[in-house]
Amino acid sequence: RLAAADSLNQSSAQVAVFVGQGVGGVLFRVLGAPLLFLIDGLSYLFSAVSELFIRIPQALPERGRSWAELYAAFKRDTAEGFSYVWKRRGMRNFFLAVAVLNFFSMPLIVLLPFYVTDVLKTTADWYGFILAAHGGGALLGYAVAGALRLPVRVRGPAVVGALLAAGLLFAGLGLTDVPWVALTITALTGVMSGFININIVTVLQQSTPSRIRGRVFGLLTTLSMGLAPLGLGASGVVADLLGRDVPLIYIGVGVISGALTLLIALDPAFRNYLSEEAAPPPPEASAT
Repeated sequence: RLAAADSLNQSSAQVAVFVGQGVGGVLFRVLGAPLLFLIDGLSYLFSAVSELFIRIPQALPERGRSWAELYAAFKRDTAEGFSYVWKRRGMRNFFLAVAVLNFFSMPLIVLLPFYVTDVLKTTADWYGFILAAHGGGALLGYAVAGALRLPVRVRGPAVVGALLAAGLLFAGLGLTDVPWVALTITALTGVMSGFININIVTVLQQSTPSRIRGRVFGLLTTLSMGLAPLGLGASGVVADLLGRDVPLIYIGVGVISGALTLLIALDPAFRNYLSEEAAPPPPEASAT
């Protein structure tokens, strides 16, 4: 029941994001940015203090290790995770696909304020509404992914189809200047995103042995988050070069994402990986 558990886990965080983004635009207009930044900073301090009272039963790491030993262990663990992924073509291509598509989604985030004011020609409230629509759609996507429990033979085509749909929806944002249409498209994009994310996490959990799972997830996060700043920076450069033509950039992002998805989907190893069965559990010790 990994998909259902992942769905509940993601949904718990997304509810807070959904509410916060929904009222963020209104609060920005009413209170202004300085006060909102102050409240945000205080919320982090509150969170930090509250964590002082958390007690988790766990095996603590050994003490007294030098920085050299810690760095050597870090390099060893990172190399082991990279080697595990690289030797499995389907998983390797899966990682590259996630990282590249995450890179090309960055313009949507960077240019959204300009899209709201210059294209939709509406108030700052709509920036929050559109973000909230994406969050609400993601919640629905989590619920769908957790409830469907897709057979492994269906999961691969379903994920590829969702990736293609997300690309088309990205392009659709560049073809409309009607706020309610943009809101609907963004919500549908959130549905696709939530569905894809749950299935990605489930595939990794099922196909990776527990002893290496943390390193594999860490590598995926490093690749995705490492490319994010480059994508954010490139978005600003491209926007300047194109005279801040946000619709054209959104259409381009959608077309590129769809084309990359089709290209990656042609690889049999990638399709097989998405439909991979759960990794076998370690053998139990015989009772003698």
